[in-house]
Amino acid sequence: AVQRVRAAAARAACSNQLRQLGVGLHSFASQHGAFPPGIGGEGGLDPYPFLGFHARLLPHLEQQDRWRQIEAAYRANSNFL
Repeated sequence: AVQRVRAAAARAACSNQLRQLGVGLHSFASQHGAFPPGIGGEGGLDPYPFLGFHARLLPHLEQQDRWRQIEAAYRANSNFL
């Protein structure tokens, strides 16, 4: 019985996280007119080259502090390659 309760809780947590990703994706798309790119590049026009879509969703997932850390890292060293 305890195992079934744990499994149900794990399914609920996973379902909630997937829902949050969906909400974040649609929030990004509403703001930018498109879903985030899989990875940046865009021939030097992207201010965050090689940044995956997961990180680009952070401001839309109530993770503004982590996004600010990423922005600060890019400002400190934009030529990390």
